[in-house]
Amino acid sequence: MGFGDKGRAASFTNGNTDVKPLITMGEVIDVVMNDSHEWYKDNTDLGYVKIKFLGNRLSFGQVLESEGDWIPPLNKNISTYPLKGEVVVCVCATTLGAQVDPRETGYYWISAIQAWSDINNNAMPNVAFPNKSFKNTSLGDTFKEKDIKPMQHYEGDTIIQGRFDNSIRLGSTVVSGKPGNTWSVGSADGDPIMFISNGHADTGDAHIEDINDNESTVLLTSKQKIDLKPGSSIAAQTVTIPTGPVIPMIPINGYLGSSQVIINGDRLIFNAKKENIILAATKEIGLSTASWKLNVSALADVVLEMLTQLTQETHPTPCGLSGPPVQAPIYAQLKAQMEAMKQ
Repeated sequence: MGFGDKGRAASFTNGNTDVKPLITMGEVIDVVMNDSHEWYKDNTDLGYVKIKFLGNRLSFGQVLESEGDWIPPLNKNISTYPLKGEVVVCVCATTLGAQVDPRETGYYWISAIQAWSDINNNAMPNVAFPNKSFKNTSLGDTFKEKDIKPMQHYEGDTIIQGRFDNSIRLGSTVVSGKPGNTWSVGSADGDPIMFISNGHADTGDAHIEDINDNESTVLLTSKQKIDLKPGSSIAAQTVTIPTGPVIPMIPINGYLGSSQVIINGDRLIFNAKKENIILAATKEIGLSTASWKLNVSALADVVLEMLTQLTQETHPTPCGLSGPPVQAPIYAQLKAQMEAMKQ
């Protein structure tokens, strides 16, 4: 729906003697969030806000809710819908009506003004109603106010922070950054790092991500050393069997000077709806639970050696055992190795 052709939003032509400013603002009265809204006709209506203009467009004689204007968003690809009572900046630009009259323009809202410099909400209810004949009494139907702290910025960071204590940081190593952080270890200033965080730990006046204390985190590193606290201890470094030791596992927090992807949370689910889950590693794969500490190569070597020992024993008749004698010491060693994996 283009508001130029349906005529349901603030729209005007440059030929109008009432010249409108290029940029203005207005208090949000209502927002089209879903198809249950009375103003909704199709999905292009989503994101429209009803505003009461402020500034030099405020008419003290017109303060009723019904006299608000419906304004679409300037950009729907990346958007944060405003709350009722917040004030949005509006810009004048071409509408679909320009296909008929090139002078046709109208207002689009850009974003809410950070009047309180608050991450959660910046409502200033009823500033557009000086005669108090209408009252904006709610931020929305489901929205709950929370005390959300801002993210700590370091030089060059790009940060996206939500209203509900979640964020994306496109940052880097900052060896001498103040305050200090949890990731600028073992690498040089400018080495890239990326955090996707949900539920930040309390780190003072501003949030600094901590993969061990945040509720859930996806971390993409380049060369940083990350001090991750595993849910349980990792598998043994080596397992000695008759055919020789397996390749040692590198400690979970060993600094490699290369990239890592770390996912941390109370529970992880990897679900393949139609195909397989494939784990592949150039070196080793370790599996660690409260009961078992398994190195996949070590486990496979122990099983293979056990099968090798079994195939060396032949049973040509059903009446009894023949062939090489049972290698009791080897079996005892293999059994001990398997038992060592169970903790």
